[in-house]
Amino acid sequence: GEIEALGRRTLPVSSDVTDSESLRLLLSACVTEFGGVDVLVNSAGTTKKVAALEMDMGDWDRIIEVNLTGTLRSCLIFGEHMLGRGWGRIINIASVLGRFGVAGYAAYCTSKHGLIGLTRALALELVQLEGGEGGVRALEGDVHPQPLLDLRQQRINYLFIGSGLEEQQHRQSQYQENDNQHYDQSLDAHRVGILPCLEEN
Repeated sequence: GEIEALGRRTLPVSSDVTDSESLRLLLSACVTEFGGVDVLVNSAGTTKKVAALEMDMGDWDRIIEVNLTGTLRSCLIFGEHMLGRGWGRIINIASVLGRFGVAGYAAYCTSKHGLIGLTRALALELVQLEGGEGGVRALEGDVHPQPLLDLRQQRINYLFIGSGLEEQQHRQSQYQENDNQHYDQSLDAHRVGILPCLEEN
């Protein structure tokens, strides 16, 4: 494959972020093959376009379980391993929809808003846990396919808290202009983990 062509080693392993035992087996396989895990990238994600008032609770639970709870599950298992080794980086892949709301994606937006909050809280806890001098850090990354780059550049503030309805509607319309044409591309980028890594001081 492409990675091996660069002279790097790979270990293809199928895992399920909704299953703790599956993640533990993944960690064990990595430790056996490489001696440890230095970087964890949480990029598993799923969604379904449906109005919030028409949402089936099974769909809601599935999206939250994979996108948010699954990420926490991975952080717990791999984070403990990293703390034991004294160094590590946890990169959680968010989305532009973790910054504002879009009609039809209530569950997905909720999961990504929650993921950003989880990552920021985890980052602070790791610093406190290690007295500010430890080597384990949590970072936040956004997925930005090319059609959505302009949207990010137009944001005045990186984190919106209590944004007004007019602003929310404006951002929603900007996103939906690209929605039908580029939605599948956005999902593909999400799966492979395209991200600018954002490390905040």
